[in-house]
Amino acid sequence: MENLFYIIQNNIMDNLEDINKEIDTYIDLSLESSRRIVGLTHLTKEVGTNIIEDLNENSERLHRINNLSSNINQNLNRTNTILNKMKCCFFPCLKKDNIINQKNSVIDTNIDENYSIRSIRNNDRFVKNITNDIREEQINSNLKEADSIINDIKKQAIIIGTEIDTQNKLIDEINNNIDNNNVNIKNIDKKVKNLL
Repeated sequence: MENLFYIIQNNIMDNLEDINKEIDTYIDLSLESSRRIVGLTHLTKEVGTNIIEDLNENSERLHRINNLSSNINQNLNRTNTILNKMKCCFFPCLKKDNIINQKNSVIDTNIDENYSIRSIRNNDRFVKNITNDIREEQINSNLKEADSIINDIKKQAIIIGTEIDTQNKLIDEINNNIDNNNVNIKNIDKKVKNLL
């Protein structure tokens, strides 16, 4: 009977050691996985920051293009006015042409930026401590850091989406200005040909 007790006790101890080894392996894998998650979220945040910087540069270029197309349109309108005056002065018997009125579209770029981003986990633990091992604390710390970075990435995504919407509206405005400029150029060309 005593031998049976020792055999059972040894089997239990062996099984317990195997279970502890499996737990250690699992915790090590989880810790490494949480470190990779933090690394990937840092990388993703850096990519988002680079995209925002590129979009800001693109926005500046689009504003310059829009200003140039608006200036061209103003110059074309002045030219049109001068041609109409010349026509009236030099050819009073000719019928007056209608002056094309440009419709300037006003784009509202005031976008509500009161987005509320809050962490899914504020001070909660991501992983429940099982063994009270320091590695479990490291895993939780890594996951909290990853969660914080993911919230920053969410904010970046909102900024990127808003900037793209703004730039799309600006591109539409530029296209409208170019269309108006093309119409004005054709009309001015006709007037110049008529004057000659």
